[in-house]
Amino acid sequence: MSLVQVGQHEGLVRKFSLGEQKYIRGRLFNANSVNAPIAGAIVQLLGSQKTATTNARGQFVLGPLFVDCATLNYLQVDKSGFYRNRVDYACARQEASSDYYGFSAASVDSTATEAAVQLTGTAGIVIGHVGYRDSVKMQLWGPEEMNPDSAGRGKDFYFDLDGVLNPSRNRTAKSGNFAILDAPEGISYMQAFSADNRTLSFWPVYISASTVNVYVQ
Repeated sequence: MSLVQVGQHEGLVRKFSLGEQKYIRGRLFNANSVNAPIAGAIVQLLGSQKTATTNARGQFVLGPLFVDCATLNYLQVDKSGFYRNRVDYACARQEASSDYYGFSAASVDSTATEAAVQLTGTAGIVIGHVGYRDSVKMQLWGPEEMNPDSAGRGKDFYFDLDGVLNPSRNRTAKSGNFAILDAPEGISYMQAFSADNRTLSFWPVYISASTVNVYVQ
């Protein structure tokens, strides 16, 4: 059993004797540039010591390593000029290559400036996209909260169709892009709410300080 510290007050335990031995193949792109690969990034499965480095095309092969597909799994990306990025890894029957996206520190800092939020070293960030046809509100709820207040955890913001953050928006535009800043460390649950306040989706998100969780649905 291995304990890997990923935040000041948290850790993640992996039982490497469980699960299935896999290779994880993918391509890593800059989310703020069209088809721009991220070269020289270090990729690892959170909780594992093995790493891979992306080539000039953003490609990587990680493994072999045991993956417990019955639990949450995240790929973590470290690269100069980027905050640490983290994205869900979904176990697949076939070991086909998947595309992943990371956000540079400059783009995250710009988002925080547009939102008038001061980034701190004690909170995390969620930046993502949802594909609902109608506008939705994205919020983080704590695992212990049955009836949280309307503010949720962190501060949710939304982008207009031109990609610029609009602080006056309280729901997604048709682009479906959003950000949650000042997200507390630990497990939270990402929820999407319809205009009549129905829960459309509910998904756990593991947040660490100074880390960008890339959420795509």
